[in-house]
Amino acid sequence: MCEANLVFMDVGAHAGRYTVMLGREIDRVIAIEPNSENFRGLQRNMELNGLKNVSLLKYACWDKSGLGLDLFLSSTTFRHSVTRPQERSEHVETITLDQVLQDLRIEPTDVGLVKIDAEGAEVQIFKGGKKLFSAGRPRIIFESFPQDVAIKGEILRSYGYRRIRRVGEINYVAEKWTTYEAFIGRGPSWLTYVRVSWQRTSLSASVLRQAMIRIEQGRRDCSQVFPEALRLQVTGKLNLVVPKV
Repeated sequence: MCEANLVFMDVGAHAGRYTVMLGREIDRVIAIEPNSENFRGLQRNMELNGLKNVSLLKYACWDKSGLGLDLFLSSTTFRHSVTRPQERSEHVETITLDQVLQDLRIEPTDVGLVKIDAEGAEVQIFKGGKKLFSAGRPRIIFESFPQDVAIKGEILRSYGYRRIRRVGEINYVAEKWTTYEAFIGRGPSWLTYVRVSWQRTSLSASVLRQAMIRIEQGRRDCSQVFPEALRLQVTGKLNLVVPKV
Protein backbone atom coordinates (compact mmCIF):
# COMPACT_ATOMS: atom_id res chain seq x y z
CA MET A 1 0.00 0.00 0.00
CA CYS A 2 2.94 2.37 0.57
CA GLU A 3 6.44 2.18 -0.85
CA ALA A 4 9.24 1.92 1.70
CA ASN A 5 10.83 5.24 0.69
CA LEU A 6 7.59 7.24 0.96
CA VAL A 7 5.71 8.71 3.93
CA PHE A 8 2.60 7.23 5.55
CA MET A 9 0.26 9.72 7.27
CA ASP A 10 -2.00 8.09 9.88
CA VAL A 11 -4.78 10.59 10.61
CA GLY A 12 -6.77 9.52 13.64
CA ALA A 13 -4.06 7.10 14.67
CA HIS A 14 -5.78 5.97 17.89
CA ALA A 15 -3.24 3.77 19.74
CA GLY A 16 -1.15 3.21 16.64
CA ARG A 17 -2.17 -0.14 15.15
CA TYR A 18 -1.50 0.93 11.57
CA THR A 19 1.37 3.19 12.56
CA VAL A 20 3.18 0.20 14.07
CA MET A 21 2.36 -2.10 11.16
CA LEU A 22 3.71 0.26 8.50
CA GLY A 23 6.36 1.80 10.72
CA ARG A 24 8.19 -1.53 10.63
CA GLU A 25 8.18 -1.54 6.83
CA ILE A 26 8.69 2.04 5.62
CA ASP A 27 11.08 4.89 6.29
CA ARG A 28 8.77 7.45 7.89
CA VAL A 29 5.32 7.68 9.47
CA ILE A 30 3.38 10.69 10.72
CA ALA A 31 0.75 9.72 13.31
CA ILE A 32 -1.84 12.33 14.27
CA GLU A 33 -4.24 11.78 17.19
CA PRO A 34 -6.20 14.45 19.12
CA ASN A 35 -7.42 12.54 22.18
CA SER A 36 -5.15 12.67 25.22
CA GLU A 37 -5.76 9.09 26.37
CA ASN A 38 -5.29 7.65 22.90
CA PHE A 39 -2.20 9.77 22.38
CA ARG A 40 -0.58 8.41 25.54
CA GLY A 41 -1.29 4.89 24.28
CA LEU A 42 0.20 5.87 20.92
CA GLN A 43 3.39 7.06 22.62
CA ARG A 44 3.65 3.89 24.68
CA ASN A 45 3.23 1.67 21.65
CA MET A 46 5.96 3.48 19.76
CA GLU A 47 8.29 2.95 22.72
CA LEU A 48 7.33 -0.72 23.11
CA ASN A 49 8.02 -1.35 19.42
CA GLY A 50 11.20 0.71 19.35
CA LEU A 51 10.02 2.83 16.42
CA LYS A 52 12.20 5.89 15.89
CA ASN A 53 10.88 6.81 12.45
CA VAL A 54 7.46 8.02 13.64
CA SER A 55 6.49 11.65 14.22
CA LEU A 56 3.67 11.90 16.77
CA LEU A 57 1.37 14.94 16.62
CA LYS A 58 -1.44 15.68 19.10
CA TYR A 59 -3.91 17.60 16.95
CA ALA A 60 -7.29 17.30 15.32
CA CYS A 61 -6.90 17.55 11.56
CA TRP A 62 -9.21 20.16 10.07
CA ASP A 63 -9.52 22.69 7.22
CA LYS A 64 -7.78 25.44 9.26
CA SER A 65 -4.87 25.35 11.69
CA GLY A 66 -4.76 26.91 15.13
CA LEU A 67 -8.44 26.65 15.99
CA GLY A 68 -9.82 25.27 19.23
CA LEU A 69 -12.50 22.59 18.92
CA ASP A 70 -14.41 20.34 21.27
CA LEU A 71 -13.56 16.70 20.73
CA PHE A 72 -16.67 14.85 21.90
CA LEU A 73 -15.80 11.72 23.84
CA SER A 74 -17.59 8.47 23.13
CA SER A 75 -17.85 5.51 25.49
CA THR A 76 -15.50 3.70 23.08
CA THR A 77 -12.08 5.25 22.51
CA PHE A 78 -12.17 4.87 18.73
CA ARG A 79 -15.44 6.82 18.31
CA HIS A 80 -14.38 10.26 19.57
CA SER A 81 -15.48 12.97 17.14
CA VAL A 82 -15.46 16.74 16.63
CA THR A 83 -18.67 16.52 14.58
CA ARG A 84 -20.93 14.29 16.72
CA PRO A 85 -21.89 15.88 20.08
CA GLN A 86 -21.65 13.85 23.28
CA GLU A 87 -22.02 14.77 26.96
CA ARG A 88 -18.27 14.76 27.61
CA SER A 89 -15.64 16.59 25.58
CA GLU A 90 -11.99 17.55 25.45
CA HIS A 91 -10.60 20.80 24.03
CA VAL A 92 -8.22 20.16 21.12
CA GLU A 93 -6.19 22.27 18.69
CA THR A 94 -6.55 21.89 14.93
CA ILE A 95 -3.99 21.54 12.19
CA THR A 96 -4.24 21.03 8.43
CA LEU A 97 -2.44 18.29 6.55
CA ASP A 98 -0.72 20.96 4.48
CA GLN A 99 0.53 22.62 7.67
CA VAL A 100 1.87 19.28 8.93
CA LEU A 101 3.93 18.86 5.76
CA GLN A 102 5.18 22.42 5.94
CA ASP A 103 6.21 22.09 9.61
CA LEU A 104 8.00 18.78 8.99
CA ARG A 105 9.50 19.94 5.67
CA ILE A 106 7.96 17.12 3.68
CA GLU A 107 7.04 17.55 0.03
CA PRO A 108 3.55 16.43 -1.08
CA THR A 109 5.19 14.10 -3.61
CA ASP A 110 6.98 12.27 -0.77
CA VAL A 111 3.70 11.04 0.72
CA GLY A 112 2.59 7.62 -0.50
CA LEU A 113 -0.40 6.79 1.70
CA VAL A 114 -2.87 8.72 3.87
CA LYS A 115 -5.25 6.85 6.19
CA ILE A 116 -8.09 8.93 7.62
CA ASP A 117 -10.24 7.67 10.49
CA ALA A 118 -11.79 10.86 11.81
CA GLU A 119 -15.41 10.01 12.62
CA GLY A 120 -17.13 12.47 10.29
CA ALA A 121 -14.40 15.09 9.78
CA GLU A 122 -13.21 13.79 6.40
CA VAL A 123 -14.54 16.70 4.33
CA GLN A 124 -12.72 19.27 6.46
CA ILE A 125 -9.54 17.18 6.42
CA PHE A 126 -9.63 16.86 2.62
CA LYS A 127 -10.03 20.64 2.32
CA GLY A 128 -7.06 21.18 4.64
CA GLY A 129 -4.90 18.96 2.41
CA LYS A 130 -5.43 20.81 -0.86
CA LYS A 131 -1.72 21.17 -1.60
CA LEU A 132 -0.93 17.61 -0.51
CA PHE A 133 -3.64 16.02 -2.62
CA SER A 134 -3.27 18.34 -5.62
CA ALA A 135 0.51 18.38 -5.94
CA GLY A 136 1.06 14.84 -4.66
CA ARG A 137 -0.68 11.60 -5.48
CA PRO A 138 -0.91 9.54 -2.29
CA ARG A 139 -3.40 6.72 -2.08
CA ILE A 140 -6.11 7.70 0.44
CA ILE A 141 -7.94 5.26 2.71
CA PHE A 142 -10.93 6.80 4.48
CA GLU A 143 -14.19 5.92 6.19
CA SER A 144 -17.56 7.09 4.97
CA PHE A 145 -21.19 6.13 5.10
CA PRO A 146 -22.39 5.46 1.54
CA GLN A 147 -24.72 8.49 1.58
CA ASP A 148 -21.74 10.80 2.27
CA VAL A 149 -19.39 9.48 -0.40
CA ALA A 150 -20.67 11.80 -3.15
CA ILE A 151 -19.59 15.05 -1.46
CA LYS A 152 -16.24 13.59 -0.43
CA GLY A 153 -15.68 12.24 -3.92
CA GLU A 154 -16.42 15.66 -5.42
CA ILE A 155 -13.65 17.22 -3.36
CA LEU A 156 -11.19 14.45 -4.19
CA ARG A 157 -11.99 14.63 -7.90
CA SER A 158 -11.18 18.35 -7.82
CA TYR A 159 -7.69 17.28 -6.71
CA GLY A 160 -7.33 14.82 -9.59
CA TYR A 161 -8.54 11.59 -7.98
CA ARG A 162 -10.38 9.57 -10.60
CA ARG A 163 -10.98 6.26 -8.87
CA ILE A 164 -12.80 5.83 -5.56
CA ARG A 165 -13.67 2.28 -4.67
CA ARG A 166 -15.38 0.66 -1.72
CA VAL A 167 -13.25 -1.91 0.12
CA GLY A 168 -15.39 -2.62 3.17
CA GLU A 169 -18.68 -1.75 4.79
CA ILE A 170 -17.67 1.89 5.31
CA ASN A 171 -14.09 1.91 3.99
CA TYR A 172 -13.00 3.48 0.69
CA VAL A 173 -9.78 3.91 -1.26
CA ALA A 174 -9.12 6.90 -3.53
CA GLU A 175 -6.39 6.79 -6.17
CA LYS A 176 -5.10 9.05 -8.92
CA TRP A 177 -5.50 6.91 -11.99
CA THR A 178 -5.23 9.75 -14.43
CA THR A 179 -3.42 9.57 -17.76
CA TYR A 180 -0.08 11.31 -18.05
CA GLU A 181 2.12 12.54 -20.86
CA ALA A 182 5.29 10.47 -21.04
CA PHE A 183 8.48 11.06 -22.98
CA ILE A 184 9.49 8.64 -25.70
CA GLY A 185 13.11 9.24 -26.72
CA ARG A 186 13.60 9.65 -30.48
CA GLY A 187 16.85 11.62 -30.58
CA PRO A 188 19.16 13.80 -28.51
CA SER A 189 17.32 17.08 -29.03
CA TRP A 190 13.65 16.28 -29.64
CA LEU A 191 10.96 14.09 -28.13
CA THR A 192 7.71 12.49 -29.14
CA TYR A 193 4.81 12.45 -26.68
CA VAL A 194 2.55 9.51 -25.97
CA ARG A 195 -0.20 8.89 -23.46
CA VAL A 196 0.60 6.32 -20.79
CA SER A 197 -1.84 5.34 -18.04
CA TRP A 198 -0.18 5.27 -14.62
CA GLN A 199 -1.79 2.02 -13.58
CA ARG A 200 -0.73 0.19 -16.74
CA THR A 201 3.00 0.75 -16.41
CA SER A 202 5.34 -1.97 -15.22
CA LEU A 203 7.78 0.53 -13.69
CA SER A 204 7.99 1.17 -9.99
CA ALA A 205 5.72 4.00 -8.85
CA SER A 206 8.64 5.98 -7.40
CA VAL A 207 10.50 6.02 -10.72
CA LEU A 208 7.40 7.01 -12.66
CA ARG A 209 6.47 9.61 -10.09
CA GLN A 210 9.74 11.48 -10.58
CA ALA A 211 9.34 11.41 -14.34
CA MET A 212 5.73 12.54 -14.31
CA ILE A 213 6.31 15.35 -11.82
CA ARG A 214 8.99 16.79 -14.08
CA ILE A 215 6.68 16.52 -17.06
CA GLU A 216 3.82 18.23 -15.21
CA GLN A 217 6.15 21.07 -14.23
CA GLY A 218 6.68 21.77 -17.92
CA ARG A 219 10.35 20.78 -17.96
CA ARG A 220 10.27 19.42 -21.48
CA ASP A 221 13.86 19.97 -22.61
CA CYS A 222 15.47 16.52 -22.92
CA SER A 223 18.97 17.74 -22.10
CA GLN A 224 17.77 19.46 -18.91
CA VAL A 225 15.19 16.98 -17.70
CA PHE A 226 17.04 13.76 -18.43
CA PRO A 227 20.78 14.46 -18.66
CA GLU A 228 21.45 10.82 -17.82
CA ALA A 229 18.43 9.02 -19.19
CA LEU A 230 17.57 5.45 -18.40
CA ARG A 231 15.37 3.47 -20.81
CA LEU A 232 12.82 1.18 -19.21
CA GLN A 233 10.01 -0.87 -20.66
CA VAL A 234 6.36 0.11 -20.26
CA THR A 235 3.35 -2.12 -20.81
CA GLY A 236 2.61 -1.91 -24.52
CA LYS A 237 6.28 -2.26 -25.53
CA LEU A 238 6.96 1.46 -25.38
CA ASN A 239 10.31 2.88 -24.30
CA LEU A 240 9.81 5.43 -21.55
CA VAL A 241 12.70 7.76 -20.78
CA VAL A 242 12.92 8.47 -17.06
CA PRO A 243 15.64 9.85 -14.78
CA LYS A 244 18.00 7.52 -13.00
CA VAL A 245 17.16 6.96 -9.33
